Amino acid sequence: MPIDEIEAKIDELLKGAIDLGCQTGPVPVGHAADPLPTARAARDAGMAGLVLNNHFYPMTPVVQILRRHEFANSTLELVSGVALNTWVGGLNVYAVEHDVRLGGRVVWMPTLSADNDRRHTYRQRRTGPMTALRPQRTLSVLDDLGRVRDELGPIFDLIAGHDAVLAAGHLHISEILPLFRAAEDKGVTRLLLVDPVLYSDATDSDLRALSDMGVFVAVTGQSIAADPDSLAALLAAVPPEQIILASGAVPSDNQTPLHALRAIIAHGLAQRVDSGMLRVMLSTNPARLLGLAPDQGAA
Repeated sequence: MPIDEIEAKIDELLKGAIDLGCQTGPVPVGHAADPLPTARAARDAGMAGLVLNNHFYPMTPVVQILRRHEFANSTLELVSGVALNTWVGGLNVYAVEHDVRLGGRVVWMPTLSADNDRRHTYRQRRTGPMTALRPQRTLSVLDDLGRVRDELGPIFDLIAGHDAVLAAGHLHISEILPLFRAAEDKGVTRLLLVDPVLYSDATDSDLRALSDMGVFVAVTGQSIAADPDSLAALLAAVPPEQIILASGAVPSDNQTPLHALRAIIAHGLAQRVDSGMLRVMLSTNPARLLGLAPDQGAA
C-alpha cells in the first residue's frame, strides 16, 4: 500500500479512537508528554478519548482543570486515575478514595514501584534516570504467604462502588491472577492488563485464563518495539473483542502519544490486521472497558 494511502487509513482509524496508555507529565525523571498539547492533538485528530496517566502522581486534578477550561465543550473524553506507587503511599486507600471522588476512572496497581518491575529493570535502575530519585521500597500485592494483602479489600470496594477500572500495573502474572479473582469477588467488573509479556511474563495459557475472566488486554508501542510479533501472538491467544491498542510511554521529548499510536496502527496494517478489527481494538474495546459505550462483548 502506498505511503499516502497508509497515512490516510491511519487518519481514518484514529477518528473515534481512545488511547488508554497516554503517559503525561511533567515527571521528575525520564520523558512524558505535556497533557495540554497531547489533548489538543487528539481532539484535532478526531479521537474520542484519552486516559492520562503518570507513574508519580494522579492526573485527575489535571484532567479536571482541562475539562473545565479548554475542553469544556469538546467531544474528547478525558479520563484519568492513580497509580499506587510509593510516591502516593503505595496500596493507599486514601489515595484511591481521593481520586475516584474527583472522577478518576482507573486505579493502577504498582508500576515502577512493583517488585516485579525491579526484577525486570534492575540493570537500568543501577545506571538509568531512576538513580536520581531516593531508593524506594518496592511493593507486591501478595503477602509472604501468597495471599492478596488485606489493605486491598477496601480499595476493591472503592473501585467497585465507583464502577472504575482495576489495572494490573507492572505486576507479575503470579500476582495478577489472584489479584483479579479477589477483586471480582468484591464486585470489581472492569479489569485491565497492559503489555502482558513485557512486564508480566504471561503465557498463552495465562492469557486464555484471563480472557475467560473477561479481562481486557492492551498492547503498547513498547511491547511492539521489543517484539514485533507481540500483536500477532496476542491475537492468537485472546479474542479481538478483549484486546486494546494503546500508545504507552514516549521514548523521547520529541515523540508524542499520538505519534506512538499512529506507529502501532501502521504496524497493524503492515501485519495485515483487518481495518475493522483494528477499529474494534482502538475504539470499541476501550470504550467498553471505561463504560463509555454499551458492553456487548465478551467481558
